[in-house]
Amino acid sequence: MPVDSDTFRAAMRRVAQPVTIVTVRDASGLHGMTASSFTSIALEPPLILISVGESNATSSRLESVGTFAVNVLGAGQHAIGAAFARPGIEKSLAFEHLPHHFSATGSPILDDCICWFDCTVYATHVAGSCVLFIGHVEAAGLGTEEVPLLYRNRAYEPHSPSGHGVSDTP
Repeated sequence: MPVDSDTFRAAMRRVAQPVTIVTVRDASGLHGMTASSFTSIALEPPLILISVGESNATSSRLESVGTFAVNVLGAGQHAIGAAFARPGIEKSLAFEHLPHHFSATGSPILDDCICWFDCTVYATHVAGSCVLFIGHVEAAGLGTEEVPLLYRNRAYEPHSPSGHGVSDTP
């Protein structure tokens, strides 16, 4: 019997995911979006995977440009995650007040993230309403020593060193 979408969503909400900002630079400027569908998939060659909604403007930008960066946020950066997650907000404006630099591909790298991965698009695959982008990591870097910001049960939740989240939500 197939799982219904409400049960699937409710179950997935209980899985904590790292909060990342996927960034790209195209002819119109700098762009970014908050994403929590991110994982490493291979060491040789170094590959990561992100999932982007097919109707999201970032999806077409990634396909067109062929490069992107993934910036992993620290526990104190929930405001950055929220800013890039707001629908209808011009994300390029967020870069005006956010320290950043550029690496191998020219995609924006956030200066204060805990780590980053600068990628060329290695492969894409349409999966349901999303496009899976496999990125070949051309450069990577370490930032702050902060613990990662996580997203779980529709809320940002810093990871604590003891292994317990700071939220009282089960």
